Amino acid sequence: MRLYPPPLHSVTLLIGQCSVEPLFCDETHLLEMLHNLINNALDSIADDGWILLSYEYSAKRKQAVITITDNGCGMENFNIHQLSEPFYTTKNSGNNMGMGLYYCWNVMEAHNGRIAVESTPGKGSSFSLIFPIKYK
Repeated sequence: MRLYPPPLHSVTLLIGQCSVEPLFCDETHLLEMLHNLINNALDSIADDGWILLSYEYSAKRKQAVITITDNGCGMENFNIHQLSEPFYTTKNSGNNMGMGLYYCWNVMEAHNGRIAVESTPGKGSSFSLIFPIKYK
């Protein structure tokens, strides 16, 4: 996965819980979602920030969850409710079209999943991609 543009500051990538059970989904779309979410995290953090990736497979809850958490600037609740709208962006740069999270929401909907967002201004954000587990 190539991040564009490369971060101009020091970032620590942490790997948290990582279940061994496989996740069956569209690999191309999953990589694009991770690319979007990691780039958003990079845009939100300052020097010496961190990004935490985790994957939890729960047969009991019949779901698999990939979570991307950062210690960036965070968001207000009113921003969170607009994240699934096309062309909505909280970024000041003219290079952002507001389509990354909209894309993620559509991919998760196609997988019959959802995205959960938690954020605190000044502390960071957490985006969880929640996939249903389907048994054959």
